Amino acid sequence: MGKRNWRTLIGMAILFVAVALVASCGPGLKEENEKLKKEVADLTAENEKVKADLSKKTTESSTLHSQIAELNLQISSLQTQNQTLQNEIDSLKTQLKGKKKK
Repeated sequence: MGKRNWRTLIGMAILFVAVALVASCGPGLKEENEKLKKEVADLTAENEKVKADLSKKTTESSTLHSQIAELNLQISSLQTQNQTLQNEIDSLKTQLKGKKKK
C-alpha cells in the first residue's frame, strides 16, 4: 500500500473510533444535559424569588427609615414643647415666690 492509502485507512479508523465514542456516550450526555437544564431552571427560579424578596425587604427598609425620620421629628417637637412648658412652670414659680414675699 502507498502512503496515501495508509493515511486514508488511518483517517477512517480514527473517524470510526470517534463515531463509536460519540454514539456510546450520547444517551449519558443527553441525560446529563437534561439534568443540568433542570438544575439551571431551578436555580433561575430560586434567583428570581430571592430578587423579589430582596426588593420587598428594600422597600420595607425604606419605609422604616421614613418612619424613623418622622418619629425623630416628633421627638424633637415634643422636646421643644417640653422645654417651653418647663420654662412656663419656672416662670410661674418665680411669680408665685414674688407674690408670697409681698
